[in-house]
Amino acid sequence: MDERVVGSWDAEYAAGRYRHAAPVEFVRDIVAAAQGEGLIGAEGLYVGCGNGRNYVPLVDAGLDLVGLDVSHTAIGQLAERIPERRHRLVHGDLSTLRSGRKFAIVIGIQVFQHGDRAVVHEHIRLAQEHLTAGGLFCLRVNAVGTDVVTRH
Repeated sequence: MDERVVGSWDAEYAAGRYRHAAPVEFVRDIVAAAQGEGLIGAEGLYVGCGNGRNYVPLVDAGLDLVGLDVSHTAIGQLAERIPERRHRLVHGDLSTLRSGRKFAIVIGIQVFQHGDRAVVHEHIRLAQEHLTAGGLFCLRVNAVGTDVVTRH
């Protein structure tokens, strides 16, 4: 893991990033797709779960997600919110996961947009390696037409 990235995200979460933010609308789309594919209850992976603004409603809807995030602070905040899922939260990046571990659903919401083109493509490829054949890959990134409200 790039310690500069970790430190940057730890600082953001320590300062209150996403603490009271509502989940993105894409969460409803993911739940509907998972229901349609019969994946409610199947083990999934949420890459970049942060402090839970989207993770919690996805789990509440019945998805059994391993939450992965580079921010130790975010993982700690999420573990405080839902201590019963602490054992399903992992501090690290995709390389932290056991090689060959597969999930029926892999989710990345606004996480596969950090870095240059080569880095982003590599992260998506690594995430797809953890997806079972025929599994559901849920990807959302901010685009040129996105209304970004957070100062960068």
